[in-house]
Amino acid sequence: MEAKRGQNKEFFINFFERCNLSCGFCWQDHSDWTGVDEIVEKASVVINNTNDHDFYSVNVMGGELFMDELPDRVFDDYVEFCHRVVTSVKHCEINFVTNLVFEKAERVMRFIKTLEELLIPFTFCTSYDAAGRFNSQTLKLFEENLAKFKPWLSNISVVLTRPNIERFMRGSNVVFDRLYQDYPIFFDYYSPEDNAEILQPSDVELVDFFLWLDKHYPECQPVKGFRENHHNTATCRSSFIILPTGHTGSCRILADRDQFKSDPTVVDNIHESEVRFIQERECLSCEFYQRCGLGCFLHSDHVNITNKHCEFKRLYGVIS
Repeated sequence: MEAKRGQNKEFFINFFERCNLSCGFCWQDHSDWTGVDEIVEKASVVINNTNDHDFYSVNVMGGELFMDELPDRVFDDYVEFCHRVVTSVKHCEINFVTNLVFEKAERVMRFIKTLEELLIPFTFCTSYDAAGRFNSQTLKLFEENLAKFKPWLSNISVVLTRPNIERFMRGSNVVFDRLYQDYPIFFDYYSPEDNAEILQPSDVELVDFFLWLDKHYPECQPVKGFRENHHNTATCRSSFIILPTGHTGSCRILADRDQFKSDPTVVDNIHESEVRFIQERECLSCEFYQRCGLGCFLHSDHVNITNKHCEFKRLYGVIS
């Protein structure tokens, strides 16, 4: 299983959960300000869990980092956090995750200029939701800010919920077509939370959608990587999570057990659960092992497994 560990290490840091949107698939408490006064302190946690030879992607997010209701002083904390990290961590890049729904774009632009002046390596990334995130006003802000901050945007992600899949496969999506032409797109797996019975696609639905994606939007990841036979790593094997409360772990589930929606014994017997997962699916003997991200064994009980065999073998057998 060590072969599935990525070369780069990743931090996923939630500074706080307060957000200006309420996406149905999100696990956060968007009214919670916890952590907003402890942003700078999280730099020491990053520094204490790094070394001098690995490269680290430091992904920072809220809530929403740039929402209008945040006081200006928070941007000073962002800068100080970044300065402390890049001063101490030899090889790293800061990635700011934002929904781009804000009107105070000028102060975000000033923040960018400050980072550039301090020679802090950074990128922005955002996400698109085709099935419920935006109204006409927030979509307008999203598209306006996409244009303003395009030089710093590394990619746009889309969460693979059942409503999103159904919306895409129904037909034309003018907004997404524009995004596809101008930005790298990555379709990311949904992590089951409340309403999982509505939002979680089955294994057949996921595979059918990836095959549809390969036909209609072939440059999107991960299907482009599937087609080019890339070695697919399991991100959780190289991750370090820091929650607003300061709790840490190798994944969010382990860092915040109270929000885990599955059988708690799965978490208590972490190694046994993983071994059972890969044995039941015969992962280690699979001809497509290197191309597969394996999926989250902690959440596997949420996925509606339609057939006894692994549906993803069908996917990799077609995309070649």
